[in-house]
Amino acid sequence: MFLNSKVSLFFTLVSVVAFSAQAQEKMEIGKFKSRVIYQAASHCPAPLVIMTPGSGSHGPEEMMPGSMTADGKEHSIFAAFSEGLVKGGVGTLAVGKPGIEFFSSFAPETWTYDKNLYAQLGWQDLIDNVKEAVSAAQQMPCVDKNRIYILGHSEGTQVAIDLARQNPGLVQGLILVGFSGEPLAEVLDWQLFRRAIDLFISPDVDSNHDGVVTQEEGRLWPDFQFPWSPALMSISLFDLEKMLRQVPALQQEYAKASQALIWQGVFNRAPIYPEAAALKEDIYVFTGSVDAQTRPEDALKLQAECVKVQKKNCWVQIVPGFGHAMSEPTGPRHHPLLDLNLGPVDERFKDILQNWAVSVSAPKF
Repeated sequence: MFLNSKVSLFFTLVSVVAFSAQAQEKMEIGKFKSRVIYQAASHCPAPLVIMTPGSGSHGPEEMMPGSMTADGKEHSIFAAFSEGLVKGGVGTLAVGKPGIEFFSSFAPETWTYDKNLYAQLGWQDLIDNVKEAVSAAQQMPCVDKNRIYILGHSEGTQVAIDLARQNPGLVQGLILVGFSGEPLAEVLDWQLFRRAIDLFISPDVDSNHDGVVTQEEGRLWPDFQFPWSPALMSISLFDLEKMLRQVPALQQEYAKASQALIWQGVFNRAPIYPEAAALKEDIYVFTGSVDAQTRPEDALKLQAECVKVQKKNCWVQIVPGFGHAMSEPTGPRHHPLLDLNLGPVDERFKDILQNWAVSVSAPKF
């Protein structure tokens, strides 16, 4: 597909497999030899969406194990996103993290092609990795170089924003799915110490919403495990949070994350809303209304910041009923937290991406 000598500096063709109506190509790109999957659009030239994954050891598939999906099967988030985009006339380039191999299994020994590279990654490396993908894409003969977009999922939303901040005009726009605008320290603090209260205990267990959970209220929810005693017949939500903050395992998880090399320099930084709204690039935000990983409030804060600075090319959509992987919570209960899952991506969100792709893929004259 890419036969000129310049392009050969960026990647090596690995294999070609069937995908939908178009060929899917697995490649290595850039100084990290990062694994990527290219999915061509049906026409040439066409816009391209470069997809960058969320936190963790993700390759270009952003695979989710059956233990985390609604149907108990393995699913690729990015393959589903790509399906919708390609149907709408936009090509995709899914980019894995440096050091992470193409997916073959969830056995840890198969995860990396360079374990040390992955272990030593810093935040800037994630940004540089996506920039390398943009450089490669700009030399692809069927890519409209003026219509390259970055799709970031979860942690990848902040990577995408930082790339655009450092390289004004490099891409046409950003697509932020499961957007997080708060510092990683705040996101993790909420997930560990406040999420269960905000999404389960306060709205559900505390049935009269008086800020106190009684033993009688708690007994109605088997999912609410608490060491009741004759001396402790009720507990306020304030005291419950204090107890959670004293759990050693949760404290250790927070401390480990705060010291992670990959997050140094950004773990405690300020919220990123003003920086995102100041970008000249188009911004499209899609966040599920029952997202229990990154809060829908973040998307609304970005929308408010865009309005504040009169940024017209900023569109925010809170997608009803979907969680972090754009799927409904697992049935039959469908509780946003207790039935949280990370896939499979709902067909309705694929349709949303297809409609977006149609809107940007019309030929430019």
